[in-house]
Amino acid sequence: IRGDWEFCMRKILATVLAGLAVYSQLYAQTGDRCEGAGGVHVDGGIYENGHQCVQGDCYFVQLLTPISHPSRLTKACICWMTVGGTSQSYDLVVFDDDGIDGQPGTRLGSKAVTLTEAASYGDYYGYACADLNIFVQSGGVYIGPSWSTLPPNPSADFFVCSDISGSTPLAEAYQSNSGNSWTDLSRPGSISALGIRAEFEHSECVPSETTACLLA
Repeated sequence: IRGDWEFCMRKILATVLAGLAVYSQLYAQTGDRCEGAGGVHVDGGIYENGHQCVQGDCYFVQLLTPISHPSRLTKACICWMTVGGTSQSYDLVVFDDDGIDGQPGTRLGSKAVTLTEAASYGDYYGYACADLNIFVQSGGVYIGPSWSTLPPNPSADFFVCSDISGSTPLAEAYQSNSGNSWTDLSRPGSISALGIRAEFEHSECVPSETTACLLA
């Protein structure tokens, strides 16, 4: 009898774990995931953890490289988890990869955005970025959120989704409290990638002081 009971318990546990895996996978698919034309992502699509802004101002950015060059950034998508927060205002920021050893360098642009009712299991939020007129002529750009936990902002309840699976190749991601000095997150034992994605549009015309482009 004991053997039958143990067998049944193992079957029940296996069924529950399988159900949780499917549940997690299903709900990791919600929201705007930047899967349109020119979509780029480096995560595996399942997020086992989240990164929180513990104190003061925070930046979390992921390096994303367009499929072709030159390309214009048209959309950014960020996955958020919450433990009870109802809304979050933050800046969507973009940095060039021209920093020391390929770290985030020149700040290329930003825009104020807001999310509401992020799920505890992770929701994606997409934002149009064509108006920032950011063109990538080579390499990639670092994209992510910047926000603060200083009162009265209740942002401590929000986390940027992170993929910590060992099967996901390490992708360059950084954290900063100032936007000037950066800490590398993409290392064994930390994370493989952040839940940050983007869409780019190939463009033969790159605006400059002497060149004007007709943007769609």
